[in-house]
Amino acid sequence: MMRRTDRELPQPPAKDRPNRPWLCGQLGSANACDLGPDSHGHCPLRHVCKPTRTWQGKRRPWLVASFAVAIVLVVLVVAYPVNPAWIKPGELSTPHSQILSTAMESQRCATCHPSASVSTLSWFFSASEGHDGIDQTERCLKCHHSLAPSSLARSAHNVPEATRNLIRLASSASADVASSSTSATPHGEQDNLACGVCHQEHHGPDANLMLVSDARCQTCHSTTFDRFSTDHPGWDSWPYGNGGEIGFNHSKHLNQHFPVSKVDGASVEFRCDACHSQNARNEITRTESYASACAACHDESLRLATGEGIELVSLPMLPADLARQEKDWPSRATGFLDGGLSPLAELLLRTDPSVVSAIQVFPTRDFSQADVSSPVHRDAATGIAQATKSLLLDIASNGQSAISRRARDAGIHSVTLDEFLRSLPPQLVSDTLGIWFAGSKASERVEGFDLQEVIESPSDQLRTSSDSLLSDDALISGDLLDGGNDLLAVDALASQSHPDIEKQNALDGRFDASSMMPAGGWYRDDVRMAIRYRGVSHADATIRATIEMVSQVPENDPVRERILALPAIKSCVECHPSSISSQPTWVSKPRVGRTDLFTKFSHGPHLNIAELADCKQCHKVASGEVPGGHSGNDIPIANHSRMNSGRLEVLAVSHSTSTGIPLFAKSNEPAITLHRDFERLDKESCVGCHTPHASNDSCTTCHRYHIR
Repeated sequence: MMRRTDRELPQPPAKDRPNRPWLCGQLGSANACDLGPDSHGHCPLRHVCKPTRTWQGKRRPWLVASFAVAIVLVVLVVAYPVNPAWIKPGELSTPHSQILSTAMESQRCATCHPSASVSTLSWFFSASEGHDGIDQTERCLKCHHSLAPSSLARSAHNVPEATRNLIRLASSASADVASSSTSATPHGEQDNLACGVCHQEHHGPDANLMLVSDARCQTCHSTTFDRFSTDHPGWDSWPYGNGGEIGFNHSKHLNQHFPVSKVDGASVEFRCDACHSQNARNEITRTESYASACAACHDESLRLATGEGIELVSLPMLPADLARQEKDWPSRATGFLDGGLSPLAELLLRTDPSVVSAIQVFPTRDFSQADVSSPVHRDAATGIAQATKSLLLDIASNGQSAISRRARDAGIHSVTLDEFLRSLPPQLVSDTLGIWFAGSKASERVEGFDLQEVIESPSDQLRTSSDSLLSDDALISGDLLDGGNDLLAVDALASQSHPDIEKQNALDGRFDASSMMPAGGWYRDDVRMAIRYRGVSHADATIRATIEMVSQVPENDPVRERILALPAIKSCVECHPSSISSQPTWVSKPRVGRTDLFTKFSHGPHLNIAELADCKQCHKVASGEVPGGHSGNDIPIANHSRMNSGRLEVLAVSHSTSTGIPLFAKSNEPAITLHRDFERLDKESCVGCHTPHASNDSCTTCHRYHIR
């Protein structure tokens, strides 16, 4: 076997120069020279040979030229800005295009794209000076700043993670457990989402940036929903679990009130559109005004209830021996231990610990049940009488500020107090002191106002300009005009021949507020020895302010229960149960356009379908036993604005004081008993129309992403 080193290898061709840029023109002929052309193409036999370029010789000039052109282009790009229109991926959508129509092309791009507002060099770096930390989402929020707080703009649904977890739990609790998948952990990062994940521009003027496909929703939600009819979980109370602010019982009105009401001998028809009319946007209004929808049936009974009014303070009836201990105690408040402590007076008096102990001696606040032989009861009654007199003196001397100070100590907000005090004239209290305690030295002069002189010479007082009963406070209160002035009701004027005074004397000192004060207001009741307020039908401002004050009293407080039991207060709360919540609400808020709920609904498109034009097609009023095992007004609700009528314990929405975002949590609101008076509206009611080939069944048809 021959070794490789022993083999004879052929010699390379002498005239072949593959690595040189030039090749002999006579290569392969007898005239070819052995040396060939040099590196510059020079040949010793130039007269007979014309060298030619090899592939390497042809490539080198092209490379040099291309490199030179590239350098020139880079210099031009760096030195001069590039027209953004050259690199624009597509046309803007119509809304954005209209907003930016007046801007130049370069400025138009820089509005949304940070890199377009700096030099071309910034394209080759992650961030240039002055743009560190700025991204596309922040540019979006410059215009859409009201969409969500900046701290939650990147969070899924613009709510914090803890809230999202509570929402999933609430959804799974209220949905059919077998079909619900909302409690599963979502996919992907949930607190660093950019706007461009769902909203992508440059797809033409007809592109809808708000249209989000189901596929985008399901990139986060762990379970895939192919069809609304088969995959969407059911629900047990929507939309009736959302409640309202007006306590209207549809079932009772349909089955009881309307059949017995007759106009021209015929029963009034229960028509939904009488209260739920269509507005200009073809949307259904939640309620009509009281005057147009309720007054015809309820005005008279409400007038009687509010006419009973509220009592600010009253003197207890003391036995003669106790009355003698209190100098100049009114004779009309002397006899046997009787009377009671009004809840408003208790609220103002219990800031004094000694008075609190006296009040607690009478659990029902009814002195008629006291043991007159008991020293404890006698001392307690005397202490309450003294405190009541001191309260009147405080109000007469310091005016409305006396009540404000005591109420604030009891936890009542000053804004609510202003509404309550606006109609209460301190002069009424001052005059009352002078009449009830005519011989008391403590009442002889209050703020320079001679009460004893008022009784002895009322005509002189009427002529006094500074302290006259014709002053601004008296005129505003309407005492002189409506008969509520105290001096016109005192026995000292009985000798004057005035028809109203004679009528009042005939009633043994009783002031007939129903006839003398048809417009309502504060007055003195000399029979009950009380200062009272007479309300006037619907939307009485003072009664409303009283209820809002009650809403600030703890729900387990006996004073709260006593005030709510007053006929004037109870008649309001029965129809406005949300008025005693922590955030009192008196009117029914529209649901269309609300953005704090995941579920959205509009009646407008549905009313275009002939079969759905009748409200009763979907909203069937229940009769008798209500689905879910409840009937009548027996369903406790923890939060009326987010009530779930099918369960005793509900999940309610409160608002974070720092972010304003709805936080789903167990409600601490007082229980309100409301009526679930509609049959269940389940998923099957919607499945017939909401299909991919009919009314659409995509996620965004019924659900919104941004919650605010």
